[in-house]
Amino acid sequence: SKALLATRDKLLAKLLEVQQAHAAEGEAFYPDANGCLRLSAGHVEGYAASDAVVHTPVTTLGGLVDKHLEATLASAGDDVDGVQGGGEFDAPARLVELCASDPAVAATPACILYSTDTVGGNSGSPVLDADGRFVAINFDRQRQGLMNEYKWSHAYSRSIGVDVRYVLWLVGSYDGATHLVEELCAA
Repeated sequence: SKALLATRDKLLAKLLEVQQAHAAEGEAFYPDANGCLRLSAGHVEGYAASDAVVHTPVTTLGGLVDKHLEATLASAGDDVDGVQGGGEFDAPARLVELCASDPAVAATPACILYSTDTVGGNSGSPVLDADGRFVAINFDRQRQGLMNEYKWSHAYSRSIGVDVRYVLWLVGSYDGATHLVEELCAA
């Protein structure tokens, strides 16, 4: 395994050299920093995935339920229970019912897209706003942003975070653990 790791390290060093050599003129270049403190700055912003396909920067609970219902209908045909689901974006029946009965619940932000440069290993990292407040938990990159492993692109590289407002709603209102929300929000 030492020989394989040594070979990998040599190949990664060559990849770094190639990346540096092919960086666009005027473009800042920095190597991957997994394994150490790494900061990345960006903005909450969506992106145009392709012609006429635009992803907005915030997904609400209502939007998640819409995806649940759409996937359920697409996968099951006409014989579908719109509450129970069965598709790729399954949502608990109680959540679907809460969103249908309360517009404030449906408007709760669940996920955000942002243009920071994240790579594998950054999942679980805190996302802070410009004032240093914790606003989300980084958990993934959108599919076209997987190219971040090799090169960041402002046009496509977007990370996805779970919005802290959704976490607090889920823990406090949905699960009824208001004491935990109070503890989390204590100054």
